[in-house]
Amino acid sequence: MGDVDGDVLEIGCGTGDCACVLARQASRVVAIDISTGMLKQAQLRARRYPELASKLEFRRMNAVEMEFADESFEFALSTSLIEHLHPEDVDIHLREAWRVLKPGGRYAVWCPNRLGHHGDRAFHLCMMSHHDLRGRMIKAGFRSFHSPMFRGWPMIATTFKIGLENAMAGMRVPILWSHLGVRNVMIVACK
Repeated sequence: MGDVDGDVLEIGCGTGDCACVLARQASRVVAIDISTGMLKQAQLRARRYPELASKLEFRRMNAVEMEFADESFEFALSTSLIEHLHPEDVDIHLREAWRVLKPGGRYAVWCPNRLGHHGDRAFHLCMMSHHDLRGRMIKAGFRSFHSPMFRGWPMIATTFKIGLENAMAGMRVPILWSHLGVRNVMIVACK
């Protein structure tokens, strides 16, 4: 990943594993979660790395009403968050993420793909494909959408992933979803 020159916001930090990794490379990481229990676990994890204490902050906060000033962060990240939001809250969340990013800031979103799997999980309230999420991010003001090719680099335009989704859905061949890098949605978008 290299050094991150700027402040990072992790939205829905859970147990804090990503926040601790990011803090090794970022100027500062602010990690938020709505769950007090998850934040306690994240803080316990972070105590194992006292050298990160000055660069890492955990706060209890809702992903649809973020208590930050406009243009506070260079980067934002959410993993396994969006599918847990109520469908009507996704657009609000995306507008909030856009609001707290500085001009040119990037938001990386990872979530399961509704076309590839996870149809049996009642706690997944809003499942989306690359196409669905990209469309909602455009409405929130984001631009320049990229995604990893298969399981890693290089980053490509999401239109290629959307084409793969459409082809896979049309063929109804579920076994290839994970191998073609569309089982999960991963989008990096710019403000």
